[in-house]
Amino acid sequence: MQGARWRTGPAGPGEVELSGPRVRAGGGRITAAWRDDLRYTARQAGYHGGASLAEVTVPVLAFVPSGIEIPAGWTALPAERTAPEWWLGGSDPTEPQEPAPAPRARGTRRQQPQSEGLFPQPGHSTPGEQTVRSKPFETQREFVRNAPTNTAVAAALDALLEAGGKLSPAAVAAAAQAATGKSERNPQRFVTMLERLLNIDGYPVLQLVESGRTVHLDRELLRQQFPEGTAL
Repeated sequence: MQGARWRTGPAGPGEVELSGPRVRAGGGRITAAWRDDLRYTARQAGYHGGASLAEVTVPVLAFVPSGIEIPAGWTALPAERTAPEWWLGGSDPTEPQEPAPAPRARGTRRQQPQSEGLFPQPGHSTPGEQTVRSKPFETQREFVRNAPTNTAVAAALDALLEAGGKLSPAAVAAAAQAATGKSERNPQRFVTMLERLLNIDGYPVLQLVESGRTVHLDRELLRQQFPEGTAL
């Protein structure tokens, strides 16, 4: 007795024995192929019944309406993590890199000081941390009830700046959650709170665009409204 990816009898290389009440064939004990190129019938399109990862894994997707709180213990999957880099037009990791030029044999050359850039150096604050410690932010925070913590706001700002100013609401909330350990069960509400904290006098420092699918951070407006964030 056998199928395309399973048979009866002792297991050999590339196979594993399976037994139990859920094994309906072979008297409750079969041998299944875990190697994906192993089969027991003529080659055909589509195979089932084996023990490879693709055959035993059951994907489960849970969909929540936009604006509704995520169930406790769950985390929203950011859209940025649903597609590989090559799908989004990223660089090909297999592309050969040009070798670095050989160092000069004679003399030495003074190294030019490098700018701090987006990522903070040891002992320096991040742009987000400098923003939440600025006087304008502290003043604005007094007028926003139930505002997220400064740690959450700073992490969200740093994630947006690192991404070039645009992320999905779920990705912004995930950055805050990673920094605080507190689940942000409603990403849209979290972004709304960020708008209230950052959009002083109605200037759109941060806003939802593309029908609420994207959070946009205006780096220049952020610098103007919170000039104490010198790393911006």
